[in-house]
Amino acid sequence: MSIQALCDWLKSPIQPQKSILVKQNVFLCQNNFLKKDNTMAEANSNDPREVELIGLYKTRDNEIKRGNQLATAMLDQRIENLLGQLDGEKIKPSHKTKEKNENQKENSEQYMGELEGKNLDGMSEYLISLGEHPAGPLLNANRFLVEGAKVRKAYVDEVSKLKPFDYDRRSYLKLKYRKPTPNEFLGPIKEYREGTGRRKGSVGRAHVTNPTVNKLASAGGHLGRGLGVLGVGLAAKDIYEAENRRRAALANAFSTGGAIVGGLGGAAIGGPIAIGTGIAGSLAGGHYGYDLGEYLHDTLYE
Repeated sequence: MSIQALCDWLKSPIQPQKSILVKQNVFLCQNNFLKKDNTMAEANSNDPREVELIGLYKTRDNEIKRGNQLATAMLDQRIENLLGQLDGEKIKPSHKTKEKNENQKENSEQYMGELEGKNLDGMSEYLISLGEHPAGPLLNANRFLVEGAKVRKAYVDEVSKLKPFDYDRRSYLKLKYRKPTPNEFLGPIKEYREGTGRRKGSVGRAHVTNPTVNKLASAGGHLGRGLGVLGVGLAAKDIYEAENRRRAALANAFSTGGAIVGGLGGAAIGGPIAIGTGIAGSLAGGHYGYDLGEYLHDTLYE
């Protein structure tokens, strides 16, 4: 098809002329900006909008080649506006269109608000359900708190036997006792201080440990023992009050196992917030472990 035939076809009133590409070629043909090789000529017009339009088309072609969809969409919008102005069709929404758009916006905002409310309600119910069987998560808390206190005490006992300036041995002991430290504590420790050597400018003695950390670890150990007793008590209460005690016992056993596995997994990926992710994993593991225990009982015995 010759360039002239192409232009005649594009100018035909039968052609819907909806796409940007078609509109572009129509404009170029009407204003003799389309060269014989079907490429755009330089703009030669007294109307600055036509000059701008030619530049926009060229820029748009480059952005399409680059695959920049966002820039292409923005250019399309500007081109649409200029074409409307040049055709005497200012793109202005009517009063009814504005009213319709406002109603759609209002309905959309209302729907999103309702959806957000439902999501929040569902999330609240889910979080509450995670605490329905607290025995497993409490026993998991007993695990890492008591173990952390034991590791800290053993570390303090060995460090206290060092000579005041034996920093190399102190560094070795830090590395040694990091290995058995529960991940719930190890993540924050590594974030706070990744190395084990003496800090520059430190005037501390090798055989003296941080008294605040020692007290916190000791208090954590006492708290962990208390939580362990509470967890055992709640599990015993759940089993005693159940209609099917065997089923409840199996559910609590799996809940405890699930809480410990979930706590270990959550803490392992938590890094500086390992305590939080460990607790979250423990709650989820305890909840689903309890359900799994009940399911296995029903499958095996009923």
